[in-house]
Amino acid sequence: MKSQLIIQDLTLGLLLILQLQKVVSSESVSAHLKSRLLRNSTISPRTRKPDRIRITHKVSVSPGITFIGAVGNKSYYTDPEKMGVLWAESLDFCHEIGLQPASIESLSEHKLVRNYLANLPHRFFWLAGTDYFHEGSWKWLQTGENFKYTKWTQGFPSKSRKNNCLYLSYGNDGWIDASCSSIKLIIRPLCQSIKFNLI
Repeated sequence: MKSQLIIQDLTLGLLLILQLQKVVSSESVSAHLKSRLLRNSTISPRTRKPDRIRITHKVSVSPGITFIGAVGNKSYYTDPEKMGVLWAESLDFCHEIGLQPASIESLSEHKLVRNYLANLPHRFFWLAGTDYFHEGSWKWLQTGENFKYTKWTQGFPSKSRKNNCLYLSYGNDGWIDASCSSIKLIIRPLCQSIKFNLI
């Protein structure tokens, strides 16, 4: 049993390293996304204040991928039919369709994603947060930055060293840390695209 846990930990560590390499070496993906975003960007005329301009951009993605909405420079996507995936599978899924695993960095982003979950039967999304490399130090996988905004469910993050991955729960209106190989819940992948500012 103990050797099985060690193998799982080593496997997860290797998967995380591979995911980081994909993010770091994804300049060609970023250039491709950049060109797609430029073709699909508009400024919403709803508000005139510069700090409240809403950029909406829809990336052309595979059939079956649903555009959830946009907040600021970030758009969110999912596949409503893809359920019961592990955290690493969620990361792979986002990369395979040319997007990034999602981070939630503001209350507006949280509300947008949570409101979408209200219409689904299984209301959980994997996020790109992890404390795998340093217990208790939660970071966004794609940037390596510590969380600046959090929406932890009461009592979380847990003190368990096994719970190194993050998901959003509609019912708890917040984030919960769980085992990266958690299959107790039917969790969906959540992906994002980010609009690049051109100089």
